[in-house]
Amino acid sequence: MELVLGDMRSKTKEHIVTEIDPRTGALFARNPYNTDFPGRMVFMDVNMEVGSFTGDRTEFLGRNGNMASPAALLHERLSNKVGAAMDPCLAMQIKIDLADGEESEIVFTLGTGRNIDDVRSLIERFRGSGPAQVALEAVRSYWNHTLSAVNVETPDKSLDVLTNGWLLYQTIACRIWARSGYYQSSGASVSEISCRILWP
Repeated sequence: MELVLGDMRSKTKEHIVTEIDPRTGALFARNPYNTDFPGRMVFMDVNMEVGSFTGDRTEFLGRNGNMASPAALLHERLSNKVGAAMDPCLAMQIKIDLADGEESEIVFTLGTGRNIDDVRSLIERFRGSGPAQVALEAVRSYWNHTLSAVNVETPDKSLDVLTNGWLLYQTIACRIWARSGYYQSSGASVSEISCRILWP
C-alpha cells in the first residue's frame, strides 16, 4: 500500500512513520504533521502469520523499479524495516504451501482509525474471512438498496447499465463523499480508483 496521508505524496512522504504493532501484528502508518486529521492512523492486516514486511517502498519496488515488476517478488524475505525517513509504504509477505487441489483464503484488511485503540478495535472486529464476508455483503446490500431508488429503461441497454448503477454510484462515492470535481488537476484519479475498489 503506497501511502499519502495528506494532500500530496511529494509533500507528506518525509513525515510518514510506519511501525509494526506488537499486539496485533498489523502494520501501522501515521503522519504526525497532518493537521487536518491529527492522530489518524492507517493499517494493513492479514488473517495469517506475516512472513516478513517492510515500510520502505524503495525496497519493495527496487532501485528504479516499478509496480509491474517489483523487486520484492524476487526475494525470499523482506527486511522487516519500519520507521521514519523512508519512502513509505506498507507491504506484507505471506508464505503458504498448497497441495494439489488445495485452496487457502487470505484476507487483507486495509483501514484507518482515529487513534491506536480505534485501529486495534477495527482489526479485531474485521480480522478473518467470516467478518470480511459479512462486511462485503453489507456493502453490497447498501449499494443495491441505494442505487435501486432510480430505475431507467431505454432501448439502449448500455445506457440502462450506466444510469441504473454506475453513474449514481460515481456521483455519490466520487463527487459527494470524496469531494472531488471535474475541475481538479489532481485527486480525481484517486477517487476513480476508490470507485473501482468500492463498487460491489
